[in-house]
Amino acid sequence: MFGLELAKGKAMVWFPDSKWLEVIKLSGGMLLALGIGLCAMAFMASFFPNANAEVRETAQMLLAIAGGFFLCLWTGKVGQSRYENWSKDRQERRRREKIKEAALRQLPMLNDRERKILGWLVHNNQQMFNNDADGGLAGSLEAKGFVRRAAVQGQMWALDQTPFAIPEPVWEVLVANKDQFPVPIDDQRHPWRDPLWSVRTRI
Repeated sequence: MFGLELAKGKAMVWFPDSKWLEVIKLSGGMLLALGIGLCAMAFMASFFPNANAEVRETAQMLLAIAGGFFLCLWTGKVGQSRYENWSKDRQERRRREKIKEAALRQLPMLNDRERKILGWLVHNNQQMFNNDADGGLAGSLEAKGFVRRAAVQGQMWALDQTPFAIPEPVWEVLVANKDQFPVPIDDQRHPWRDPLWSVRTRI
C-alpha cells in the first residue's frame, strides 16, 4: 500500500501508492468477504492471551478498521447498484406514462378506419399482426405511434407479411378503453390490408 519512497537528507518519506485504490473495483461479494474476514480475525485475536497485549490490541484495531473499511465500500457499492436500478425503473415508468398519455390524447381524434383496425385487434386479443410493407391502411396508426414495426435485425419476411405490433403501453390504454372500438364481424377480413397494394405486387 505504501510503496513510493523519497529521500530528503537523511529522512525517508513514504507516500501511499495510488494502486491501493483499485480495491474499489472489486466486486461486492469480494468486498463483503474481505470485510467479514478481517472483522472475524480482529475478534479471534482476543483468544491469544499469550501474545503481547499492546501488539494484540494494535492488531485488533487495525484489522477492525480495515474490515470496517471494506464493509463501508460494500455498502456503498450495494447502495449505488440499488439506486441505479431504481433510477432505470423510474425512467422506464415515466417513458411508459408519456406514451400512455399521448395515446389517450389521440383516442378521440381517431377516424373510423383507424378505430376499425384497432377494434379488430383489441377484440381479438391480438397485439401483433402481419401487414404490407408500407403499412397498408394502418400507415396513419404507425405515424401516430399506435403500431410499430416489430421485425428484429436479421429477420426475413415477405413484403406482404411484415410484422407489426402495438407497443405495450398503448395496448394497455386500448384494452382499458375497449368499449370505444367497434366489435368486428366474424367474417370480416383484416381491416389493415390495402387490396390495391396486393394487386400492385402481382403486376
